Amino acid sequence: MSVFSKFFSKKQKPTFKIQIRGTEIVFPARKGQTILEAAEQAGLFFPYNCRVGSCTECKCIVHGEVKELTDMGFALPKEELNRGMRLACQSIPKSDLEIEVTLLKSGGKERQETKGKINQIQDLTHDIKEVHVQLEKPISYIAGQYAQLIHDSIGEPRSYSMAEAPAPKKNKELVFYIRKVPGGAFTEWLFAEDRTGEELKVIAPLGTFFLRDSDSAPIIAVAGGSGLAPIKAVLEAAIGVERPVQFFFGARTQKDLYALEAIEKIKQSWKAPFEFIPALSEEEENSNWKGDRGLITEVMDKKLKPAENAQAYLCGPPGMIDAAVEVLKNHGVKQDHIFMDKFTDKSHLK
Repeated sequence: MSVFSKFFSKKQKPTFKIQIRGTEIVFPARKGQTILEAAEQAGLFFPYNCRVGSCTECKCIVHGEVKELTDMGFALPKEELNRGMRLACQSIPKSDLEIEVTLLKSGGKERQETKGKINQIQDLTHDIKEVHVQLEKPISYIAGQYAQLIHDSIGEPRSYSMAEAPAPKKNKELVFYIRKVPGGAFTEWLFAEDRTGEELKVIAPLGTFFLRDSDSAPIIAVAGGSGLAPIKAVLEAAIGVERPVQFFFGARTQKDLYALEAIEKIKQSWKAPFEFIPALSEEEENSNWKGDRGLITEVMDKKLKPAENAQAYLCGPPGMIDAAVEVLKNHGVKQDHIFMDKFTDKSHLK
């Protein structure tokens, strides 16, 4: 059965066809579907993370006409736009298309929806909580992926990365690091009082932020704030691989550091050199801090080791990610070896 006949009867014709150039893969797009939505419905493992045009992981070269849901000039450089690069999550076909994209070869886990209940909350810093959600049904995921959490009083889903590597005996519990976003509906609700026992709808797994296979490529990890969650999960899951690591963690002050014991545990179990480099950008000059000071990108620029064949994994606010990407490229890291998960600010959603 073809992809077309699987999803459409003779009376229900697809609006347009999308072919991946250089392959025999052709899949349909219904009216109003984005390229990404159509690819997912066809069962293809298309690269993406945020789904809202921020992370740019789903970018692909498009041959044909599309309706753009957002101004891509804010997300993609001019030279990429001139080559026909578009964001699959923000592009609705207006004609049959050919696209140029490399589908992911591994990591697919079936997306599920289940009920969950908050069964534990712990303060990690003044504005980050560790939240445990007990699931009604088990969910399988790959370290680095995220879930959508929905509370009835809010409605709009919020996306948070799982903070722990998957464990067979704990597949009915998910752990998240959630930072309070001023004006953010979900986090204002979460931080207002003890929410232990509250029920949520959970949709997972989502995203394609996970460790790519390699025998020896060095790993450069960069995290800011609650962006530590997927980086920590990725490294936990990779214990046993013999790949050197440089892990840069940016925070404002010492009170913004957390999970240091967990990171030390990973470091002690690692089978190759593991360098953890926290940097504080707003620490008082006369404090007892002995580590690096300044923006994490400034520290990266000074301390990055030769990295031509390295893979880089970044998670944090967009400004930090964009600056870190430039530092990495200046130090020889190839663009297609840089994988990122940018935060999306939804504080305007009430």
